[in-house]
Amino acid sequence: MESPKWLLNHGRFTEAEHILRSMAAMNSRGRTNVLEPEDIMLLKSQYPELVGGSGPEKDTGTITQKIVDLLLPPLRRSFLTLCGVWFFASFAFYGFTLWYDLLY
Repeated sequence: MESPKWLLNHGRFTEAEHILRSMAAMNSRGRTNVLEPEDIMLLKSQYPELVGGSGPEKDTGTITQKIVDLLLPPLRRSFLTLCGVWFFASFAFYGFTLWYDLLY
């Protein structure tokens, strides 16, 4: 079973509502309309390319575009932090292996 958020993102509104209704029933919530018709219309207007689609989204980016995305503001800080951590971890491991020979 997929999550309702994933189903909504892929345009599968009916399945998402069915899962949300079953979750509400399990939690003893008596709402009949988990997603109001206005909510469904809003979601359909926000994702017009996904309405009626049941497959995954098409990925049109190339590998170089995806690598460049790591340097854009949403991911830049995490990417550079991880690069620094890996650099210093590798440097420490290299130093430890050189120092280890001096012990014995």
